[in-house]
Amino acid sequence: RLISLETALAQENPAGMAQAVHALASLFGSFGLSQLAHLCREGEAAYRDAAIDKQRALATEVASLGRPGLDQIRAVVSELTRVS
Repeated sequence: RLISLETALAQENPAGMAQAVHALASLFGSFGLSQLAHLCREGEAAYRDAAIDKQRALATEVASLGRPGLDQIRAVVSELTRVS
């Protein structure tokens, strides 16, 4: 989904950004990355409000912070797999 967000940003596709941040909000929220989930939800709201510049800024921030967030998720999943 992060790649989908980066693609939507590059193509300046507001609907694509909204779809990607929606999926990422759930993922980040499920793993306790509440700051990233909150940014995603703000991006969704900006899309609904037709605040495209705000949506783009939030999506850019999510794309920037998302990779380290996904690395944290991978580490947790790896540890859980190792322990079980």
